[in-house]
Amino acid sequence: MTEDRSHLITRIFQDIEWQYRALCHGRMDLFFSDRNSDNRNQWLTPADRKAKALCARCPVRKECLEYGLGEEFGIWGGTRPPERRGLRRGRATVYELLDEMFEQAVSLGLVAREGAA
Repeated sequence: MTEDRSHLITRIFQDIEWQYRALCHGRMDLFFSDRNSDNRNQWLTPADRKAKALCARCPVRKECLEYGLGEEFGIWGGTRPPERRGLRRGRATVYELLDEMFEQAVSLGLVAREGAA
C-alpha cells in the first residue's frame, strides 16, 4: 500500500515558501560574498551595506531573520553573524533588532522612510 505523503510536501513548501517572496531570491552572491559578513567587528563592508539595504525593504525580513538565527555565515534578515549572536544571547528581541536595522539603513541613506520626500 502506498502512503500519501502530500502533507509532507505541503509542510516543506510552507517552511520555505517565504524564500520565494524574498527580494534577494537568486542573489546569494550579495549575501555570501566571500564570507565578508562574518567579520567580528562592527564595520560594514560594501557588500554588507548593499545586502542590508535590500533587506530593509524586504517583505519577509522577519521570517528570514528567524530562519537565519542559527546560521554562522551570511546576511539573514538584514543581520550579520555578530548581530545574530547578540540575539541568541538574549540582548535584543527580533523586533528591536529589525527596528534598529531600519534606522541604521535610513541614517546611511540606504533607504528612505515611507512618505518622506
